Amino acid sequence: MKWPQMTMDEYAAFYKDNGARLCQSGNTWWISVGPLFFRPLFPFLKIATDRRVYPLSSFWGGVQHLVPDPAQANCAMSFFVYEDLQKYDMSILKHQCRSNVRSGLKRFTARRITDLSEFVRQAHPIYLEFYQRTRYSFKKDRIYRHVFEKWAQTLFKNPKIAIIGAYHDNNLAAVDISYRIENVIVDATFFSGTAYLKLHVREFMMHTLRQAAAMTDATCYYLGAPSNNPGLDESKRRSGCQLIKLPACYCANPVSLALILLLRREQYRKLIGA
Repeated sequence: MKWPQMTMDEYAAFYKDNGARLCQSGNTWWISVGPLFFRPLFPFLKIATDRRVYPLSSFWGGVQHLVPDPAQANCAMSFFVYEDLQKYDMSILKHQCRSNVRSGLKRFTARRITDLSEFVRQAHPIYLEFYQRTRYSFKKDRIYRHVFEKWAQTLFKNPKIAIIGAYHDNNLAAVDISYRIENVIVDATFFSGTAYLKLHVREFMMHTLRQAAAMTDATCYYLGAPSNNPGLDESKRRSGCQLIKLPACYCANPVSLALILLLRREQYRKLIGA
């Protein structure tokens, strides 16, 4: 399995197809993460602090981004990543995680899904199980088949997106969706049938993907920012995933910042890296 590198414009087009609010300022694509508040679409992009490169409407809200010089930082941004990809071997995993991977390897096989109709037919019921189990709120309208199919069309529209299925007795058990931006492999989406979790489908899939990533020259495998689910974050740590904090800068309108502090304290804490 390979991850052809996506360009920033291809990355932006994919996000636009999925309804994200983007704008381009200079050579940088920005994504709206709140009213008049922006971050770079590619979260690992380092930008020197300069209002001239920020979206114009951010004057009324704000921006947050990584900085190349720690002296410019006034906060930090956190990411769950696997590093040293080329050094991966199952032997580096903790005992219980190794045992779970071996159990999964006995039960599952993995292959890339290339047929849109097959994906919609087999993956949508699994997504419904995933939603019923987690009540995952992001884009929750995908529980409706026609919305799920529209999302699937945006995935298959870009051949650089890897859509990998885990199979148990020829039945689809889980789906992982990933892609590569610059030197970062982004693990964007994972969902599975409930019964297969106890058979360690998640550990199997992560092992399979890390083995494939070890054959690339990518520098890290990104699993997202810390969530509001301590159990989910802890499961990433058990598998050897590291939580890294990188120097960043936020620049916000004082009134907007005060409102965030008053109305959305948890979001404010994340913003300032607390």
